[in-house]
Amino acid sequence: MYTPHSLVEIYNNAIKAAEERKIITIKGIYQDKGSKEYYGFYYDLLKDEANDYSITLIVPAVFRSELINDKAIDFEGFITRKVNKEGTIGIYANLSKLIRQREKEFSEDDAKRLEIQRKKANAGIKNCDELIKSRILQDEQVELTFVTGMGAITDRDVLSMLKSTKDFYRINQVRTNLGSADLIKKTLSQPEIQNSDIICLFRGGGQGLEIFNDVGLGEYLLQSKPALISGVGHEKDVTLVELIADKKCITPSALGTYLNDIYERGVREKENSEAHLTKMISEKFQLQHKQTESAYESTIKQLKAKERRNLILVVAALVVGLIIGVMISK
Repeated sequence: MYTPHSLVEIYNNAIKAAEERKIITIKGIYQDKGSKEYYGFYYDLLKDEANDYSITLIVPAVFRSELINDKAIDFEGFITRKVNKEGTIGIYANLSKLIRQREKEFSEDDAKRLEIQRKKANAGIKNCDELIKSRILQDEQVELTFVTGMGAITDRDVLSMLKSTKDFYRINQVRTNLGSADLIKKTLSQPEIQNSDIICLFRGGGQGLEIFNDVGLGEYLLQSKPALISGVGHEKDVTLVELIADKKCITPSALGTYLNDIYERGVREKENSEAHLTKMISEKFQLQHKQTESAYESTIKQLKAKERRNLILVVAALVVGLIIGVMISK
């Protein structure tokens, strides 16, 4: 019979890592946890520069005074494990030789942007192609919300490409100040926008694109219910909004081209699928018809054969009756 202690020990002993048996080079952001010295060591924190991961850093007292809080460090050390009474196994980085202290490779905002991208990757992409095609098959409209700047004219370019799709896309045009992340979030939070199928956020190139790298805006878009299509700037402009969008169009005009092309492709696929279905039904009907004819012909043959047998029996009975009648009359 197992106990909590024995179960934890089983998993602790099952973990094998080569890094535990050698000195390795480690980097991260040093964070002073304000701990007290414990037998010549301090238990602080080593945070990853690119995300929110962190592990306990065991620092010898001789190095502690050299370390600057919230500074990136490179050092040589080794990894140890400790089984805790709560059933967890702690991983510890042990500093044995400080190589250098340096500026962070990523700013705090850069790290947050990377974390937002990681969360989007884990959450998955909303497939705009399949959404649009499925509505075409169901003969239902797609609700689009166009979000553009107050005085923008890029929406005209997009709309001019959608003349053949005017009965399919139901478009809600919304204008807001694209120079303010807070105003963009406030606009997008409107119920009618959150109830649409797809938000199309687009503007031309030029100055002011840094707003689409705003961490707060990126975090908000992660939680947004509709799918997001971006069409911001020019091809060379890559922003956080584009990196986490469900569909990326390099320019507003490319957005119009996409919406038109995916509609036409969906219509063709529907027509082909309907033609294919009609052909399948026709072939099945013909096969059933042939099977029915064959069964009918077989039944007719069986009936005719049975009629012949019955006729023979009747004739034979008459002949026998005649013979018996002649014999009796004699």
